[in-house]
Amino acid sequence: MTNRDNKQLKVVSYNSRGFNASKKLYLDLLLNVYDIVFLQEHWLTNSQVNDLSVSYPSHLVHGVSGFSNDEVLSGRPYGGCAIFWRSSLALTPVKVDTCSRRICAILLEAKDVRLLCVCVYLPYEKANENTDEFLFQMSVIDSIISQFPDCHVIVGGDFNTDFSRQSFQSRVLKDFCVRSNLHPVCDHSKSSIDYIYNFNMTSFSVIDNVRTVV
Repeated sequence: MTNRDNKQLKVVSYNSRGFNASKKLYLDLLLNVYDIVFLQEHWLTNSQVNDLSVSYPSHLVHGVSGFSNDEVLSGRPYGGCAIFWRSSLALTPVKVDTCSRRICAILLEAKDVRLLCVCVYLPYEKANENTDEFLFQMSVIDSIISQFPDCHVIVGGDFNTDFSRQSFQSRVLKDFCVRSNLHPVCDHSKSSIDYIYNFNMTSFSVIDNVRTVV
């Protein structure tokens, strides 16, 4: 997909696991390079999410907090996702209500393009404990896409599953991609990424930030 200057749009997904000074600096670097940034696990409140556009004036932002303002937290904050898009693209945003704290979506419109962006942070594949929640959130994504059948679609974020595994969640995600005509970026012929997550440089996977496009 190209913007109005006939240049390809640059899109990236980033799981920040919080929003301290170093994470803010790295996000600033990403926003300098990419037109659209999908952010997960920012751990921010709703009011803090709304303030992100002030901190990054080059981009507009739409996001959700992982928790309610009325919720009494035990330990650190958690979850949340957001979508940044470059303001100079002159796209008209239409916020999409997902009714989910794990998914945010925005429709970006121009004269010759309608782009639906969906940012997700799905539950981790842990035995059967998160199965129902994973299936529910996948149904939310499916419902959002079905509302905009005439759009280009980017679903980006942290699906918390690895396509190379034979887990229940990975099978559900694969089947969903086939049914929805979504194409995993990691399967693209030009993709050369071996892993995007490691544990102490001993265990490697592509469990996070799997991006799918159509």
